[in-house]
Amino acid sequence: MSLADIHDADMARIIADAGNVFTWQDTEYACIISTLGTTKDLDEGGFMDGFDMTLSTRTSLFSAFLEVGDLVTVNEGTYRVVRVRKNFTGTILLLSLQTKEK
Repeated sequence: MSLADIHDADMARIIADAGNVFTWQDTEYACIISTLGTTKDLDEGGFMDGFDMTLSTRTSLFSAFLEVGDLVTVNEGTYRVVRVRKNFTGTILLLSLQTKEK
């Protein structure tokens, strides 16, 4: 069993215990809500639009990944994906979201 397999199995248990879900393309996915509240990224030229929430989920749940601009639903709120990243083993998908109105 590879490190990525072990990491994916561990994350499956952790995410299931968290009990959170988000909806994308009419399908619910288990996740961990890592950040709540507005953040701003500092970049050349000043602060850039940040994000309101970060979700962590398992990459193995997806046959096609979310893209920047996609809309997801979390706790009855609609959010736009502003950043999509994977962790170093490629097993965790990190989604930075901001409210749809921004």
